[in-house]
Amino acid sequence: MSTFISIAELSIAVSEAIHGSSDGIYRAIDIYFDTHRYLTESEREEICKLLDCNKMSLEACEHAAQNERLPLRVVEQVLFVVQLQMRETIRKKVQGSD
Repeated sequence: MSTFISIAELSIAVSEAIHGSSDGIYRAIDIYFDTHRYLTESEREEICKLLDCNKMSLEACEHAAQNERLPLRVVEQVLFVVQLQMRETIRKKVQGSD
């Protein structure tokens, strides 16, 4: 697990410099969880600390919201981020129509 976290931290640094998106790290975490089904909830929580839900695309958020491998706290966080993004989009549309 520590090897995965180290590699993920390096990947995050590179990804943020290039793309600014967390989609790649989300996919890596999802694959890691799929291949390491024996991980405890606390181990999954520790790994998910690497994930910045605010930098995930809508598509990644939709997938994460339905992902049974993620800890419930992460799913709740993803849903909260999507709600905030929707609220901001609506606010901009309403202001733009004035």
